[in-house]
Amino acid sequence: MLLGYPTITEEVMPKYRFSCEHCTREWWQWLGMNDPSPEICPHCNGAKPKKIPTTFSLKDTSNSSRDVGDTVEEAIMESAIELEKEKRKIKSEIYDDI
Repeated sequence: MLLGYPTITEEVMPKYRFSCEHCTREWWQWLGMNDPSPEICPHCNGAKPKKIPTTFSLKDTSNSSRDVGDTVEEAIMESAIELEKEKRKIKSEIYDDI
């Protein structure tokens, strides 16, 4: 957590579009990146709805008034900080071996 705000991995979920071959209905569903896809259609209980490729959309579930762009920018900043830490660690390991 950076600056007291939730990180993108803690509070933001992608929105996925699904389609049922049985009833031909389509719907959107918010799922965590590691959540399984639905097993049945919520409209007809048909098996194995298909995930339809879409553009990336985010939902901020933290109930804050922050813009999603701010959340993404914060995640990028956190990643950059972690990357710099890893670079320094690798450099120190290389020079320690010499």
